[in-house]
Amino acid sequence: MKKFICLFTVICLLIPCFSLGVNAVIVSETTPDFDYNDDGKININDARAVLRVSAGIDAEIEGKTYDLDANGYVDYYDVAKILKMISGIEAEANVADEYLLALFKKELDSVKSIRPGFTKVATSHCKSAKVTTTNAPDSSLNVTNTEFNVYVDKVIAYTNKYSWILTDDMKKELEEMKTQAQQLYEAQTETVTVTKANPTHYTEFPVNKLGYACFLEISDIESINCYEQNGYIIREVIMKADTYIGDEYPTGSAGFKDRWQTISYGKVFNIPAFDETDGSTLNSVKFAGLYGDSINVAPTQGGRIISKVDKLTGLPVEVRYEYSCVSDISAAPQVNQDGTPGLTMKTVTTTNFYEVYTINPVEVSDNE
Repeated sequence: MKKFICLFTVICLLIPCFSLGVNAVIVSETTPDFDYNDDGKININDARAVLRVSAGIDAEIEGKTYDLDANGYVDYYDVAKILKMISGIEAEANVADEYLLALFKKELDSVKSIRPGFTKVATSHCKSAKVTTTNAPDSSLNVTNTEFNVYVDKVIAYTNKYSWILTDDMKKELEEMKTQAQQLYEAQTETVTVTKANPTHYTEFPVNKLGYACFLEISDIESINCYEQNGYIIREVIMKADTYIGDEYPTGSAGFKDRWQTISYGKVFNIPAFDETDGSTLNSVKFAGLYGDSINVAPTQGGRIISKVDKLTGLPVEVRYEYSCVSDISAAPQVNQDGTPGLTMKTVTTTNFYEVYTINPVEVSDNE
């Protein structure tokens, strides 16, 4: 009876702080020291094994360490410690980044497999679009690294010199061009609501159109961090800045498979496809962290994903994706009527991308 009371007391002390649903269970080969039942998994069952030893129900197994805080006793503090390790909150030396990344991937993938429904707010914000031109019809229109809206003003000023030949339709087109140039630098936001159990969990949750949400490997990331905040588990993955030159980046719809398999950011983010079928050429692509008001200095870190996880269900309740993309694209070269080389234009565009998902809560069944 005393053993039962002790066990019941420990459970009551631990559950409010470290409730973990079955969804938090993963297979790990990186922390064998904490696999107390030798089933090849580090999960809630190992915490129960430590709990039973602390209550005096089971004896310690030789070669296993149960006094994790080294205070001379096996008690509920040790159970709490193993629960923190299982959830990735406490990154002990024995808990490798591979383990934390495995948790992170499984939790993101669960949004697609369980399909709880969510609201998605996707934003793209062009911070800069610098134009370089040669062979323009007038030397004033040959520019180097000039912002697109400034270049459009130059084109309009040049065209207005010949206002007597401009029709009303041509004048209207110039005004529309100026408006579009201004709008280019404004944030563009799209909101999508996906209902519970809807198949669009696959098409609207990164990586779009795939059955899994994350294909990252340790070599793809700069760091992974895990901590508690306001009763939730927060996982934060920081990517490396990454650059691809020319054909290294698969473009268009035909390159989709290669992008999510070979491009580090394509393994977890929705990244641009770019299109070269119009004769344009993608010279380079760089992925990095967000650019602020000044874009003169490139971010040293890469993009990041922040996942807010419910302790009870082990499922994310909010996920934020953010990164920047710097693309260098040359337009299709033009040829003048006399056969000489025409206008050439290259644009280096810097865009911040954000996607925020607010995920519906998941009820815990009696079986869990």
